[in-house]
Amino acid sequence: MMKTKQSRILIHGAKTEHLIFAVVISCLNYYCVAQRCSRDIRNQVAYEGRPASFLRIENGLPIMWKVAPSDLLIDPERSITDDDDDKIVNPEFVKTYKVDSKRLTILKSTVARQRSMPYATAGLYTLNYLDPNCTTGAGLIVIRDDPECTCDRRNARVSCSVDYAAYKEQRIEPIMTWKDDNGVTLRSKQPTPSSLDVNNPGLQRSVSEFPIAAATDVRNYTCQLTFSTPSPRQPKYISRNAPSFTASCSVKNCRLRIPQTTKESVTRSRPTTSARRLRTTKTTRKATTTCKT
Repeated sequence: MMKTKQSRILIHGAKTEHLIFAVVISCLNYYCVAQRCSRDIRNQVAYEGRPASFLRIENGLPIMWKVAPSDLLIDPERSITDDDDDKIVNPEFVKTYKVDSKRLTILKSTVARQRSMPYATAGLYTLNYLDPNCTTGAGLIVIRDDPECTCDRRNARVSCSVDYAAYKEQRIEPIMTWKDDNGVTLRSKQPTPSSLDVNNPGLQRSVSEFPIAAATDVRNYTCQLTFSTPSPRQPKYISRNAPSFTASCSVKNCRLRIPQTTKESVTRSRPTTSARRLRTTKTTRKATTTCKT
């Protein structure tokens, strides 16, 4: 009877150890996958005409780079690399991308297709792995140039604008922050962008305006450009970071211009020298006529 009990205990212990071992292995696998997938490629901003790159995750077994260009309306996803080898670029993209074991390089950042590039390089990039649960993705936003600032004294405002291209569904948009001479924030706003080309849904312009007042001592204004985090409705494998990017423009000696109507009213209220002489002459003539009578 004792041997039977001991056997049952040993069998039960073996099953427990096996279960614990299985749980540990499962946890380790999950941890490894989580670690591998957490090192995703990051959302970033690049200037038009300049190169950009996405660092590749070193762990795991990547099989393909893909892109959803910002200028495609329907079925935008395209395979950058060969189905069987993530380091071989497909023929239509050989002048657009370069791939090695460490990164995907965009040879030239663009907001629209060009002769040597079939699509805009602005868009949503994904790196697919052999493990289907380990796909990772991020957006490339391409701006045409630094933001442009203008001073409109007649309408009492300063404005800041930037043209850029991005994968529209990702909704990473400009944030424009106005500051005074001392760096004090006057306003921070995420303007609603407007489309620049009906055939290129990702090409947009954002404009921020700030009013200037006659009574204020502020003469110089700076507009700082940053970008927002993507829409929370994106799939989990898409990176959630706000691009690490800052650019700015400034306007100097921008003060409210006195309206033309005010100047005219001041002029009318003060007769000119010629008008005063004419009045004096008329008065003298009238007095002379009265004396003769």
